[in-house]
Amino acid sequence: MVNWGPRGYYTRNYDYAGVLQDQNANASLNAQLAKNINVSAGAHRDMERYGKSTSGRPGILWRKRQHEPRISIGGVFSGGIKSVRRGDPFLGRGGNANLFITVRPSRALQLADRVLTSKPSRSAR
Repeated sequence: MVNWGPRGYYTRNYDYAGVLQDQNANASLNAQLAKNINVSAGAHRDMERYGKSTSGRPGILWRKRQHEPRISIGGVFSGGIKSVRRGDPFLGRGGNANLFITVRPSRALQLADRVLTSKPSRSAR
């Protein structure tokens, strides 16, 4: 292990009338391993106001990335309670996955591919 440590932040977002719209608290543990491998695991709690409804959403996050001069690969998974705004907005469980690969055959050329997926469901508990 080359380096490790905790990370945390807290944010609040207000509209022009001074009404709290979003709030986010995040805590994670990050580690840098040999061979440019980075891993992170954490938890978050979000508050979001949509229209006149307010939702609080806890969740988890796991991230891994390996970086070499010619190739970089990694992924992020997060899950928890999500607010879904398709048609009639609802609060449900959901998960997101983000996988990526970047190849650099030369300094002037970089090829990247990214796969994103999200799966909401209606049951919040």
